[in-house]
Amino acid sequence: IYITQYDPGSYAGDATRHGLQGFDYRIGRAMFETTLVPAPWKGPLKTMDEIWVPSTWGADRFVAAGLSRENVFVVPEAIDAAQFDPDLVPRNRSILPGSEGRFAFLSVFKWEERKGWDVLLTAYLTTFTASDNVALYIRANGHAGSDPKYDYDMLLLRLKIAHPPKVVFLPKVSMREYPQ
Repeated sequence: IYITQYDPGSYAGDATRHGLQGFDYRIGRAMFETTLVPAPWKGPLKTMDEIWVPSTWGADRFVAAGLSRENVFVVPEAIDAAQFDPDLVPRNRSILPGSEGRFAFLSVFKWEERKGWDVLLTAYLTTFTASDNVALYIRANGHAGSDPKYDYDMLLLRLKIAHPPKVVFLPKVSMREYPQ
């Protein structure tokens, strides 16, 4: 059995790189954030015996793109239940600095265009003002060379917002600290 987690467009390359032809059963784990399955993925997807997706929404997208419902399975994202045990997280302190008495929004994502950081910030910045008792906390990991604070400052200039509502970029943390 061979399981790949590369994007479906690379399944054909996967077969060449890893000798996929020698396996009796092939599974492709696919995850994407669009409403349509890209056309170049359709052929490679059909070469797999099973496609695993993390949600029923994703499964519906693949079936709508022409894959057989019998070959598409929902396999949710896995977590380390021991590491992310809510009973182990201290409850006697604020996990978001400066959030006391505010309505706090928290968004955790990879800082890249396809994640919609600009859409999130534009909606927040045009909905709330500095006088609103809200705060948006962002924990974003980016690729090398990305600079969320710079992108945010440029967005403020583009939107001509001089007095924005509170936005806090949280520092990166180790995986050990993540549950907190």
